[in-house]
Amino acid sequence: MMIYKVDECEKLRTFILKKIGEQIDISVQDADILHVDIDALSSYYNQLFVRHLKTELRRVDISPQALNSIAYRVEKNGESLLQISKEYKLGTFKVAKSYLEYVYNNQVQPSTVLSDPEIIKSVELRKDILKLLRDDPVCSYEVDIIKECLGREYENLLIKMLTERHMCFETESELRSRGKPKTPDILFQIPMGLARNEYDKMSPYLNTTSKTTEMEGCGKDYVVINWIDSKAMFADIITFDEHLEQLRAYNNRYGRGLVIYWHGCTEEIYSKLRDDMIIVRDSFPDHWIFPTGELADGNVPMFLS
Repeated sequence: MMIYKVDECEKLRTFILKKIGEQIDISVQDADILHVDIDALSSYYNQLFVRHLKTELRRVDISPQALNSIAYRVEKNGESLLQISKEYKLGTFKVAKSYLEYVYNNQVQPSTVLSDPEIIKSVELRKDILKLLRDDPVCSYEVDIIKECLGREYENLLIKMLTERHMCFETESELRSRGKPKTPDILFQIPMGLARNEYDKMSPYLNTTSKTTEMEGCGKDYVVINWIDSKAMFADIITFDEHLEQLRAYNNRYGRGLVIYWHGCTEEIYSKLRDDMIIVRDSFPDHWIFPTGELADGNVPMFLS
């Protein structure tokens, strides 16, 4: 389980913000020191960096006058753009992008430089810009590609696990091909029963108002699940709040559903759920039942045989 208590999450947040302030990326060694999964730490670092970036963009002077000063220092004084970027805690990609747009009057974008580096005539400046574009741990094109691939990897893992249990479902791409709007990653064609865990019971709504069924001989309560959304990330309460509008849209169209944060989440999410329509997990749940009461354990249920 990767459910973090509030004080544990705050410890991670404080550690990461210190790293961001020092303009230092996190490492596997940091994860070992904190006794957390490196994927969870990296995901949380990315989220906090983006929030930091939004704050700095409002505070730091990155006006045309500031960019003009940067351009003068680079072109006339021969200063390194790489060194100048350290004065602005905006992320290296943002500094390089702003510089290119200003100097080349929006005619040259980062993607242009990556595909044709020699468009930058100065060898030293070219090296600096390429390094700034490629080394940003959060905002570079390479990072975006990695995030997209990671998201697909976990979606494929989810589909594999559901298929192995003979659950009946449609994927997001199948739903969109039929013109469905606001589609989760998985929509069950036959709603499934999901066993509640100890974290669900932190919510007074899940503890008292849910219509549950009980699997004979197990004493486990189940809630009906109509859809699943896969999130290849860590979620603190702010991240969850950012996703809430999307998840509520699924509620309105399809009923109760499950969101999986594969890199963990804070237990604060559970205590702040205002109803039982969104179930949160940090991994694929083990205990499912079909509407017939049969356990979804990999054996073909009677109604499909």
